Amino acid sequence: MQQSLIMSFIAEDRPGIVDALSEVIAQQQGNWLESRLTRLGGQFTGIVRIEINEDAVDDLENSLQGLAVKGITYTLNANHAGVSNEELFPVNFKVTGDDRPGIVKELSSLMANCGANIESLNTYISHAPWSGGLLFTMEGSATLPPTLGKGHLRSKLEGISDDLIVEIDPA
Repeated sequence: MQQSLIMSFIAEDRPGIVDALSEVIAQQQGNWLESRLTRLGGQFTGIVRIEINEDAVDDLENSLQGLAVKGITYTLNANHAGVSNEELFPVNFKVTGDDRPGIVKELSSLMANCGANIESLNTYISHAPWSGGLLFTMEGSATLPPTLGKGHLRSKLEGISDDLIVEIDPA
């Protein structure tokens, strides 16, 4: 029987990390299904969804432990099927405004309190072309409950401060 696993990992960024991970997974006859990988602050990190024969899980874990000598640390968790999101409305969003401490907390708390489920998230800082100050951008995708329209969410997010520009489009 096949088992679905979620592996997260981190290592100092350098060539060969994905090769080392994919080699271990392939050696155990695992299937690399999907992933999100990124370089951040000199580190390379990511999450990978793997499908593997449940009899090979222990061997996979032992092989992954061997990657410690290459500076790769990981965690491996069973992936249990979640609740169906069929009744939720998918959207893409982008919020831009002046950078300040706590802005991610403000935005994510408001979205959670409205029932929005953030499914992917990227944040970055850039220099504002008109002022030279720091401009914060948060973009990603979320699912909204049927009771929360995208216009209502946009209004609530814009209400956090006057400098926020909010775009919400169907996914």
